[in-house]
Amino acid sequence: MLMQVGRKEINIRGHYVQVDSVRLDAREIVVSGKFLKTARLTEEMYDDVDNPEVLIDGLRRSGLDVDIFTFLERFPGPEPKYDYHLEWEAYTRMNIKTFDHWWNHQIRKATRNRIRKSQKVGVVVRSAAFNDDLVEAISKIYNETSVRQGKEFWHYGKDLQAIRRDLSRDLDRSEFFGAYHNNQLIGFMKLLYTDDMADPVLFLSMMEHYDKSPNNALMAKAVEVCAERNIHYLDYGRWRSDNHAAFLMANGFEKMILPRYYCPLSRKGTIALKSHLHKGLLGVIPPRTADRLKGLRSRLISMKKVTGPPRSAAGGDWDN
Repeated sequence: MLMQVGRKEINIRGHYVQVDSVRLDAREIVVSGKFLKTARLTEEMYDDVDNPEVLIDGLRRSGLDVDIFTFLERFPGPEPKYDYHLEWEAYTRMNIKTFDHWWNHQIRKATRNRIRKSQKVGVVVRSAAFNDDLVEAISKIYNETSVRQGKEFWHYGKDLQAIRRDLSRDLDRSEFFGAYHNNQLIGFMKLLYTDDMADPVLFLSMMEHYDKSPNNALMAKAVEVCAERNIHYLDYGRWRSDNHAAFLMANGFEKMILPRYYCPLSRKGTIALKSHLHKGLLGVIPPRTADRLKGLRSRLISMKKVTGPPRSAAGGDWDN
């Protein structure tokens, strides 16, 4: 097995950080965490782990400080495939057959009406070229408000250079779609294609134009494109029990429970798994308590909500 150890820049909660990485043949693994070092595939949602022992052996020989290796079984069978420590995680996924099947059987009547309404009020969804005009138009969407979904919005206040850097990742396997009203971009989606799956890695619209249902129109375009490309799954990451989950269900997504495996590679990793500390505080806080804390956080953030771009962002000198 070919091995290459180095450093990799990854995005954690809107900020880029350098972490240890190792490439084992065609697979790249990154190591993150401060006290507990956890390794996982860089693209674990798009890459199956057929022989985890090979990767575990490679990590041990890499010389990197790793406590736990974790991976997903992306398409589980009736029984878990491996004998490692397992925890179930909920993800959001849509099975695509044809656009007509999605339209007639997977979405609700209210969703169809919103898409029709979007078309009637003049919203046009089309492929968008990645250029300076698109970056500038997206910056206006980013800077519309500092709070979204009850959380501080990561992209708020970024300058054009930082936005271009974010958007330009994986351009060789991505496509941008814009929702336009009177030739103004009011929403966009960056769709990343991987084998038999597509992922809306960026998906956002202006709150000012929510009455025109640009998000529904963009999702319809994503399904149409996937059906044309014979892509059978549209993935939306981790399941969230909030208003956004209600939107996704109305647009044909379902909750899929996937097994996540944890393999301890050090004594610290073994102790962390036995103590349920491998997920940090989330591993020991009861789910109901965690939900209450999230609700409290949302209320506190909403109390200090600020709309409109900060002066430094408007001037193009925001320090990212």
